[in-house]
Amino acid sequence: MRRQAWIGFLRNKYDTEAKLSETWGEQIAAFDDLYLPRKAEGSKNKKATAKQQDITAFWESQGVTTDEEE
Repeated sequence: MRRQAWIGFLRNKYDTEAKLSETWGEQIAAFDDLYLPRKAEGSKNKKATAKQQDITAFWESQGVTTDEEE
C-alpha cells in the first residue's frame, strides 16, 4: 500500500518517467517498477540529491519522520 503511495507521489510530482529520469539522473522505465525506498535513503542536507529529497518529502507526507542525527 505504501509502495503505491510512493508511486502516486512521484507521478503527481513528475507526470512522466522521462521527467523523473531527467531529475534523478537515472533511467526510469516505468513508475510501476520503482521500489519503496527506506526512509534512511532520504536526506535533507544541502548536498542531497533530488532523489534523496523526494524520498524524505514522501516519508514526511506519510507522517514518518526521518532522523538524520541517529
